[in-house]
Amino acid sequence: MPAVLGDRVVSSPVIAGDFVIATCGEGGRGKGLTAVRPAREGETVAARQVYRLEGKVVPYVPTSVAYQGLLFTFHDNGQISCLDSDTGRTRWSEKPAGRFYGSPICISGILYGVTTNGDVVVVRAGPSYELLSVNPLGEKSHATPAVGDGRLYVRTFSHLVCIGGRGGKGHTED
Repeated sequence: MPAVLGDRVVSSPVIAGDFVIATCGEGGRGKGLTAVRPAREGETVAARQVYRLEGKVVPYVPTSVAYQGLLFTFHDNGQISCLDSDTGRTRWSEKPAGRFYGSPICISGILYGVTTNGDVVVVRAGPSYELLSVNPLGEKSHATPAVGDGRLYVRTFSHLVCIGGRGGKGHTED
């Protein structure tokens, strides 16, 4: 199969249903999103590209999230898009806050992404756009949130912020 990602790959590929979806780009912007259907066990057909997208729905640095037949892309320019995983059709695309360098995560149908200015953007992972909140951390961040023991951890440039845990109260550690 010829190369389907002709530019620099920064984000990780994502498995979405029967597809492996990956992005590439250059110069701080996404240039191409490609969905490939790998060959199944026992098939003689090689892996094949199912669709390719270009333009504003393509992120560069952040890794996308697949959830219940949808693909959520958080972009370096601050855009968040929801696509049908099987077709690449855009369901919605909005810009609720600033730019993203860290990747989003999905917990129980809720997406969490941290902007470069340190705002935690919380969006419902659904076919219609629903911004739940934008929560400032007070400091810049380029990190992907992490989850452990019922807590959300977000690293800023100089702190580790813990949200949740005992009594639902967050705390900050140096």
